[in-house]
Amino acid sequence: SAVTRKPSDSAEGTCVFTSYRAFLETDCFEVAIAKALEQAHGYIQPPREGLYLDKEWKHHVVLGTLHSFVLMRNVELLAKALNAARDVRMQETDKHAHEDLFIDPKIIDAEDEIGRTALHYACAKRATGVVAQLVAAGANCSILAEHKISPAHMCARNLDAKSLSIILASVRPVRPNANTADVNARTPMYIAAIDGRNVSGEHDSILLGLCLASLEAWGGDFG
Repeated sequence: SAVTRKPSDSAEGTCVFTSYRAFLETDCFEVAIAKALEQAHGYIQPPREGLYLDKEWKHHVVLGTLHSFVLMRNVELLAKALNAARDVRMQETDKHAHEDLFIDPKIIDAEDEIGRTALHYACAKRATGVVAQLVAAGANCSILAEHKISPAHMCARNLDAKSLSIILASVRPVRPNANTADVNARTPMYIAAIDGRNVSGEHDSILLGLCLASLEAWGGDFG
């Protein structure tokens, strides 16, 4: 695992981040085990037209990645992992450089086999606090997952105006484009208006209005 506990520590011990290489090795094992499980259980890939495939289950199998911490909704463990990764970054570079407060992109922006980062899953889960944590740590809000789905698309689909505002206000490494189109040329504003649902899976005019206002404030349109 990329994040381990010292043998001498108690159950509440401190997490130690080894290196981004260990993180990537963990991710490789995750992919290998996931494929083996799919074959063993006869897992059938859902139709490709679905833009939000449920592929998160494998992150509950192999732990120790940021993806797994996000899906576990373990804010404390995620914070420890981010802080440990930040410490490693500062030790390897100029401690006085402001950019070193951000975590190495190889870690914070690591993608799974469908291109989703930890930030994508945080947005999909409406985990606004986790979204804020990841963005503050330097997560790239412009990375497109499979089907060119951006974090903003996921927030818009969930009518999650708070997380959406955090994403759109990010400036590292560049400010996200509020009009990024998915594989079907749909912008986040279009997604919110057509597919947007609240936590109960229902249309919500109030939440929709908040999302549209957030997107419009950053130049969003229906495409």
